[in-house]
Amino acid sequence: MDEAEAFVTARREERLSASPLRTVVGEHRRNLLLAIGVRISQTAASYFFTVFVLFYLEHEVPEHRGIGVVAVTTSAALSLVTGPLWGAISDRWGRRRLFLFGAIGSALYIMPFFLIVDTHSPTLIFLGVLLGLNVLHDAMFGPLAAWFGELFPTNVRYSGTSIAYQVGPVLGGGLLPLLATSLFFLGGSRPWLICRYFLVLSAVTVAAALAAPETNRRQDESTTTTSPSLTRR
Repeated sequence: MDEAEAFVTARREERLSASPLRTVVGEHRRNLLLAIGVRISQTAASYFFTVFVLFYLEHEVPEHRGIGVVAVTTSAALSLVTGPLWGAISDRWGRRRLFLFGAIGSALYIMPFFLIVDTHSPTLIFLGVLLGLNVLHDAMFGPLAAWFGELFPTNVRYSGTSIAYQVGPVLGGGLLPLLATSLFFLGGSRPWLICRYFLVLSAVTVAAALAAPETNRRQDESTTTTSPSLTRR
């Protein structure tokens, strides 16, 4: 792959940082923390619908135990389209605005999803998983590659984006399956504690997204022109 033109120019003009990790932490700490916060509930939503849901359906609707795998597999295939689609929409509509739609929507959807499972309808459960993943989650994930790239200048873009992408999921999605399962049993095999936990994660992410700058209209050297899609999770 060819390097981005902005990076090639920065390297030619010797504007790259000799210690990008130190530079991004020392000079771009605010945007780094905001990007980490943005990733928290986005990855939590991903792991909720792709990992915890499989356990929950096995426990609550054992007569339709296979519907979770079918739904998650179908969603993964659809994300080949919906991920780039939401990214392209963010080029026109705005990174932050679209992300907030997904983040707030996911927070409001968590309880209705459990009610959908309570119907024991395989069709509704299937559609419920797709709504959670391909609409609400992918609306968050689609803009991230461009948004994070635009949050950091060329000389530390890779380091800033990489740190945010890796640290955020540890605090969000990485812990969610274990904690959600524990909260499920702690709550008497009911999901109310899980909903509260997810709402806390969502509040952190929404606050970070509101504090982060909108970047898709910037015309300086740090701007990317398209929204590349990265692998979910």
